[in-house]
Amino acid sequence: MQTAVDSCKKEFDSWKSVYVVRLFFGRLVIYYIRSPLTRQQAFFRLQSLIKRDSKKIADNITKEEGKTLPDAEGDVSRGLQMYYEG
Repeated sequence: MQTAVDSCKKEFDSWKSVYVVRLFFGRLVIYYIRSPLTRQQAFFRLQSLIKRDSKKIADNITKEEGKTLPDAEGDVSRGLQMYYEG
């Protein structure tokens, strides 16, 4: 049991510094996010972008995977649902 706890602590240390990659004036910039509040804000932003572009995402899924549009829209919707519950 202690081995599992130690392993989780070790992995948490690497995970807690989540980073965001952005394109800034044509260059990729990596932001390391150490604050839990900032991480939360980044995930909420990601959520809002997925909601905003859900139609485009579903269209791309249709083109790439050959799914019907309703199936692809369902994939996007289920992905957001898993995000909420996760």
